[in-house]
Amino acid sequence: MIDPRKQTAIGEIPETWQVVRLADLLSLSSGKARPEDLTMTPTEDCIFPVYGGNGVMGYSSRYSVETPTLVIGRVGAYSGCVHITSAKGWVTDNALFQRDPLPRDVNL
Repeated sequence: MIDPRKQTAIGEIPETWQVVRLADLLSLSSGKARPEDLTMTPTEDCIFPVYGGNGVMGYSSRYSVETPTLVIGRVGAYSGCVHITSAKGWVTDNALFQRDPLPRDVNL
């Protein structure tokens, strides 16, 4: 069964959806420089995923976010790529991330 559709400023979407500005839902911030102990695969100490503009780029013993967090690539070919971190992870300066938790009525 196909949901009824409606025409909006961004094109056709399901009638149950709303078009909202991302800035009305959350605040974005740039990530940090890569951690110094970045490894390509997890190790005994480096267990936290490090997210760049195109998703996980390695692992570190440090983390910069503590809950699942929306990450958006901000440079080059990966600009606009969207990921959600695991519970604890590091977001590099090649990406933007949500600073505050999403409102309870927003589902990703």
